[in-house]
Amino acid sequence: MRSWSGAAQSGSRDYEPEDIARVLDALPKGRREAVTMRTFTETLGMDGRTVRAILSDHDGVDYLQAHDGDLFWDAETYEEGIGWTETLRARAMTELGRVARRERFAGTNLQRKQLRLIS
Repeated sequence: MRSWSGAAQSGSRDYEPEDIARVLDALPKGRREAVTMRTFTETLGMDGRTVRAILSDHDGVDYLQAHDGDLFWDAETYEEGIGWTETLRARAMTELGRVARRERFAGTNLQRKQLRLIS
């Protein structure tokens, strides 16, 4: 199975249904079980990129990820999960701003390929 979230870095973002079950079944439940990502991936004995891909692809579908510093867990309440949601929203807004800047720059400063061919 291929993750839909994509990545440009090296490492495996390919995973199988068995990998998904393994990761989701091992999720720390609630703040009291919170662990670092490093501890989680080492405990599973899986590649960190694969584990992060599974968590990213299933967050908000099969569970709700919560964070406090370096610790993460499966949120048990809305309040536990909303902080990470706001972090993701802020990241998305920053990236959308970058997209808009790139589009403005390209539209203003770069010539279309077709125009270059006829010039």
